[in-house]
Amino acid sequence: MVQSAHKAMKWPIRPGHLEAMALSTDLSIADNLAAICSYFLLFFCGCRIGHVAQSGTATDALRWEDIHFEPSLMEPTTVYVCFRSTKTRPRAADSPFWTAIGRQRQLPFCPVDLLSRHMRTAYRGRPGDFVFSGATGAAL
Repeated sequence: MVQSAHKAMKWPIRPGHLEAMALSTDLSIADNLAAICSYFLLFFCGCRIGHVAQSGTATDALRWEDIHFEPSLMEPTTVYVCFRSTKTRPRAADSPFWTAIGRQRQLPFCPVDLLSRHMRTAYRGRPGDFVFSGATGAAL
């Protein structure tokens, strides 16, 4: 564990950290795949932790209906993600916006492929369910 002088200090995740976490994880285990997928999504979309793990209300957490793959889930080249709220700017807090991630063939772990794999593993046919959820179906 890395100690810091300030208990509330946040350490930025860098590309090497993501790769190290993915290399040391068994991605055939659904919970591990979901965790790595959420880290890559946070990094590549620049979204808040509240979009993948919720405290209090779960209005901002990503749902399956907020994700769209092009041209298809099985052969994606781009994934579009709708964030229902940013909460970073009070005037725009309830303004949804879309962002996109393109396939990253040069990376050992492509965020588009990870999200596609996670959806094929975890989606149960209910578009309103959370993308990243615990055993009870609640947002993490």
